[in-house]
Amino acid sequence: PTYDGATPTRPDDTFFTYYFAGWDKEISPVSGNITYTATYQASQFYMTIGEEGWTVTGMVEPTYNGELEVEETLLGKPVIAIADNALNGANNVMTLTLPDSIKSIGDNAFANMSLMVSFTANNNEGNLINIGWNIFLGCSSLVNLAIPLYGHIGTLFGSTEFTGASAVTSGGETYY
Repeated sequence: PTYDGATPTRPDDTFFTYYFAGWDKEISPVSGNITYTATYQASQFYMTIGEEGWTVTGMVEPTYNGELEVEETLLGKPVIAIADNALNGANNVMTLTLPDSIKSIGDNAFANMSLMVSFTANNNEGNLINIGWNIFLGCSSLVNLAIPLYGHIGTLFGSTEFTGASAVTSGGETYY
């Protein structure tokens, strides 16, 4: 059998967007009736695919409350970037964790996440080499920041006074 139609899709729901992952069975010669069912991988993020991997462009439910972790891979390809303004205004996320696969974070990517208290970029492999401007602008509750200090780093908190936190910890050092 062959399938020559459009890529199957599944509508988003309240918390997830779905990406076509393939068929439930290996396509092989058939000698009777058989049904192939499309399968999907769910993500809490809107993403676009490029040659090197996925870029997070938004969040499915911007009022998600609690811990949020960006997946390292989607459909076998790495999640490599966070686009400009991707999570800007997702103001109910309290903790956000990025995987080792992230290479780039765009301008204002996490701006105005007013309830975020903790941000961690798990970047033990040294992939994160570009951090945009004002990525934490308006993040007035941020008190724990774990982010690599190498590569290009823009202005993390913008040009305005960072208020609401007395200290931010990064790499064992405390910054006021």
